[in-house]
Amino acid sequence: MKKISGRYISLIVVGVIFVIWNVLVWTLAKLEDANVYFYCGYAFTAIAFLLVAGVLFLFRLGKNTIFSVMMPAYIATGLYFFVTLIMNMIFMINTAGDNTKAVVIPNVIIVLLYLAAMAVAYFAVSHIHSNNEVIDQKVATLKRVSVDLGQIGALATDPDIKTALSKLREAVDYSDPMGNAETASLEEEFTKKVAEVRMLVENNYEKDLVLGKITAADNKLRERNEYLRTTK
Repeated sequence: MKKISGRYISLIVVGVIFVIWNVLVWTLAKLEDANVYFYCGYAFTAIAFLLVAGVLFLFRLGKNTIFSVMMPAYIATGLYFFVTLIMNMIFMINTAGDNTKAVVIPNVIIVLLYLAAMAVAYFAVSHIHSNNEVIDQKVATLKRVSVDLGQIGALATDPDIKTALSKLREAVDYSDPMGNAETASLEEEFTKKVAEVRMLVENNYEKDLVLGKITAADNKLRERNEYLRTTK
């Protein structure tokens, strides 16, 4: 059985509460006494349900989402919904009111404030996700190089070459994956040197030449790591 996503569960819960709220409203309300306060209050409360459902669907805590960023969004959502519900329930039971602005203006202000808060949260989360994607790409690049070195080591027959490749792979595994714009060219040069090592091993070039290329690749990696440490 396919597991239901947490965001869909949130939508279902909000939907059930919305249905229950509607049943209570239309069961207990005296429609013959309903006025502009009642219908405006109902409309803005229904809008609140839709906005809350949308936020719970779009914003969810994931493995790459910072909890401290999402919690203010959830707290703002709860406050917005609570204030809107209480305020509009008061309007809806006020059968003597007929001033449309008295209902619309406070609701519009609250909605705009809430949307502004959600916009800030959205941009913050988007920025975090963007940074995490960059991190994942950089980590994946070094992992690919590490795997490549392992494959080259499997192709090599000389024990000294195997040892040198193993040490280079270990250096890659322990290197900081978070490079920057300044180290990008060094990382590209290092990757090219690893590719050259593969070509030499695959074509059974002489041992000293292969070891020299491995040393050159190792030096380039050291240069990249040292430069990275000095620029952080």
